[in-house]
Amino acid sequence: MSDSSRGKRRGAKTREAVLQAARRLFSQHGYESTTTRMIAREAGVAEGTIYIHFPSKRHLLFALLEQATLPALRDIFNGASATQDAEVLRAFFRDRLHFGEEYADLIRTLLPQAMYDEQLAEHLVHEVVGPAGSIVKDYLARGMQEGVFREIEVDIAARMLVGAFWFTVLFDHLLACSGEKKEALLKRHTAEEYSEAFANLFLEGIRR
Repeated sequence: MSDSSRGKRRGAKTREAVLQAARRLFSQHGYESTTTRMIAREAGVAEGTIYIHFPSKRHLLFALLEQATLPALRDIFNGASATQDAEVLRAFFRDRLHFGEEYADLIRTLLPQAMYDEQLAEHLVHEVVGPAGSIVKDYLARGMQEGVFREIEVDIAARMLVGAFWFTVLFDHLLACSGEKKEALLKRHTAEEYSEAFANLFLEGIRR
């Protein structure tokens, strides 16, 4: 292996260590309270090393969200035939529900910030929401071209598809009220149960 290849592998390993350290600390202390010095200490690197890979702490946050979102969606949707629609949609809902549970603390930290920080919100839309939405819309458009899906407004359908799992993530994992109070209003289900029901409702509707 050449020195260049070894250097790239070391760099990728260091970048991943910094990302995982940031994820742990953002979840434990919140985004604002976590400093790059804390992240460097957690990752076992010099603070300046962080800036070799990420221009700012904010770029670290978005790299985490991109890492947990875009590769998974590409694996599920890209190249999938719409004739596999039920299987694809079940995989999508299941994956995103697991994401919401695993990243709940980070999402809880990010969303209030994005309500008031215009730059943060724009970056979120441009770097994560927009690319993720494009993957879903491309899948729906491909289904129409293949004649599997009827003609629909793709933008609206994509919002409905994404919104279905986001409400469940919000209710089950992000709201601060107790599990008992939530259970009294809406029963919780497993990711498998949710994904099966969501896929069926999206594809078949509720009319007989």
